[in-house]
Amino acid sequence: MNDSRYSRLYLIALLWVFMLLGCEHNVGPIGPESEFRQIAWDDLTGTEKATVIDDWREAPVADASSLFPGREAVSVQFNTTQDPLLGPIVVFIDSQTKEVAGRSPRF
Repeated sequence: MNDSRYSRLYLIALLWVFMLLGCEHNVGPIGPESEFRQIAWDDLTGTEKATVIDDWREAPVADASSLFPGREAVSVQFNTTQDPLLGPIVVFIDSQTKEVAGRSPRF
């Protein structure tokens, strides 16, 4: 009887793992991160792309709606070799229109 209970728990756990693996990673209700990363990457110049040190497909995506009142927006951050001097490249994207809404200044 005890083996049956553990088998059932194992099956439930296995189903949860498959469900989680099948889900695309999202930033809440505003859309898939991979699409925002691609839009931001395409906005970078060749020179900027050459300085990116991490895999751009794993760049952090965050909600930036508070910076754009009345709009839903996200930020995509690319760390670069010039971060100590200029800071990272941050691209803001309107999550509704999927267009670049701006960039954070680099000093």
